[in-house]
Amino acid sequence: MRKTVIGIDISKMTIDATIVYFGKEESYHYSFLNKKLGYQQLIKWVKEKSNDPDVLFCIEDTGYYGRDLCTYLEKKDKEYAIINPVEIKKSVGLVREKSDKYDSKLIAIYGLKFPERLRSDKVIKKELLGLQLLLSQRNLLQAKELDFQRNIKQLKHCLSSDSIAKKIVKENAKTGKYIQKERKKIEERIEDYISSKPAIKKNY
Repeated sequence: MRKTVIGIDISKMTIDATIVYFGKEESYHYSFLNKKLGYQQLIKWVKEKSNDPDVLFCIEDTGYYGRDLCTYLEKKDKEYAIINPVEIKKSVGLVREKSDKYDSKLIAIYGLKFPERLRSDKVIKKELLGLQLLLSQRNLLQAKELDFQRNIKQLKHCLSSDSIAKKIVKENAKTGKYIQKERKKIEERIEDYISSKPAIKKNY
């Protein structure tokens, strides 16, 4: 079991960190910039608050906001785990207080209480990140395309004789075709990207 856990709540501009200790009531909190200088200050602050060499950084999953921090932690050989925010909410139930400071403490406590649920993470390699971004864009366009198709069906079914509805159907059909064209372009880029990366192509 970990004796020292740092819970980290990340936003676009800042990092809120709270350090907790196994078997102790005390905890410490501090805020840092979400950039390299902030990461350096975070590591220094943790060293000041704990001489435990086996600390674990628990980071709430906030998508791309935490990528640079995770990359920095890997370079410094610091172990970290990325936690789904839904799991954290389930573990504490209904809470009245809501702030970045409080959230970072909840993340730290979760990491201390449920070590069996944690897994050590690694930043997605640059090549895989590129593929992931392309796939995300493809999924976004596909979802929009389906939304327009559903909207057209509903209008045709419920308001087939209405003149405004007919005009909207026509406009939506035009927009839907444009989105479809963009989706196909992304799919072509995905195929080209996979073909250009031998390791990814082999797995694919």
